[in-house]
Amino acid sequence: MTRYLIIAPPPTPNGGFHIGHVSGPYLGADICKRMLHLNDHPARYVISTDNNQSYVSTTAKRLGTDPDRLVAQARADIAATLRDYRLRVDLFGEQGPAYDAYVKQGFARLLETGRLAWRMVDVLFDKTTSTYPVESYISGICPNCSASTCGGICEACGHANNAIDIIDNADGRYEIRQEQRLVFDIEHYRAAMTEELNKLHLRPYLKNLVRHYMKGPIAPFVMSYKIGRGIDTGFCGEEGQQLNVWGEMLFGHRYFLEQAAGAVKQDDKYIQFFGYDNSYFYVILHTAMALALKETGCEWPLPCAFVTNQFYNLEAAKFSTSKGHLIWANDYAQRHHPDLIRFYLALNGPELQEADFVTSIFEREAARLAGKINRLSALYNTHGKALPADAASGLRDLTRPYAFDLDHLADFMIGDAARKAVNVMDLIIRRVEQGQTAYAALIPSCIANLLAPFCPAHAAACQDQRTLPHLEQTK
Repeated sequence: MTRYLIIAPPPTPNGGFHIGHVSGPYLGADICKRMLHLNDHPARYVISTDNNQSYVSTTAKRLGTDPDRLVAQARADIAATLRDYRLRVDLFGEQGPAYDAYVKQGFARLLETGRLAWRMVDVLFDKTTSTYPVESYISGICPNCSASTCGGICEACGHANNAIDIIDNADGRYEIRQEQRLVFDIEHYRAAMTEELNKLHLRPYLKNLVRHYMKGPIAPFVMSYKIGRGIDTGFCGEEGQQLNVWGEMLFGHRYFLEQAAGAVKQDDKYIQFFGYDNSYFYVILHTAMALALKETGCEWPLPCAFVTNQFYNLEAAKFSTSKGHLIWANDYAQRHHPDLIRFYLALNGPELQEADFVTSIFEREAARLAGKINRLSALYNTHGKALPADAASGLRDLTRPYAFDLDHLADFMIGDAARKAVNVMDLIIRRVEQGQTAYAALIPSCIANLLAPFCPAHAAACQDQRTLPHLEQTK
């Protein structure tokens, strides 16, 4: 059978998950995997952590701690979230010597075949610190949308930038230098990317971003920098630089998928979940790199679907660790049942546009959802247990697993599937209360097939139980 290989972005290990993190690709990928399994399609879901990201170093400095200690603590916190929220990854990958060797082998392949080259490029130099600031080391104004941004990518609009694009150098602090860096020519693959991406259904914001870049020309991508953290480029012939983590990440995805699922094959269906803000890296850069690797004879499946989500705000403002404006996922799971958090996020999360998490609304809606779920249990315990096994045989289609178009997975809407689960629960409750008690026989299959992707802990507790348990809203 066709295998589905699901990747969500490796979180930067500079802290744990807040509710905004959970609401995005990590929950989406988990629900997608569960629904594939319910429809008898094998699937693997893998994440790792982005240990070489510049934000690890800058956060460690801000907190006055060692970067490696920060990574270890963040990984422990993220692992706890995966457990608490039943985010059923097949592997939570960890980097090490074998990972580094795999990444180096991939880059060497591109370099040796001429797909990657050392070139002189413009770089930004900070005369005050004698450093070459990129990503978290530099901030300014996005040249596309005028929002405040760090280097590399604008979270507001998703457009790539380099440090030179975004700074205001009125004080003369910075200068532009010409230095040698590893460079990947994305523009060379624009026609082939256009052909591949036109095959896919893309969500609206991503579709607009791709349309912008496919008009071209696309700037070359600088694959190395000098930040002091990451895989050194000595194996490429020049020491003292580090591989750009966004290029490294493509090989990381493949490495950890192989750890979880064995050899990746051309006919595997590869699904990439991610937040829209990083679309340029996952869709433009990684597609071009995958095409380059295929030219070298590498069996490298291109994604069959890109599934994006927008930002989730908290009380009408962006989640912010530095400002303390957040709700830590692990803390919230100690106060509210994680199943109810998952269910609420699926119903109200930012799939196609930004959404807002409001604690008072969550608490009200969580109580409402818990009430429906517990009403199902009460009705089954009162009426369903006494019914013969075939009491609702003519109604079984109501509670079949949610079906979605496997050829257009980007069109799969978690919110639609969650709303169907609510609708079927409401229908069963209404019919049983009207005296049509045969509907009570559907309750176990409703929980197992429609509710389970959202409330896996409760579904597991109900499995093979003669008396269905109560779900507590708070702890």
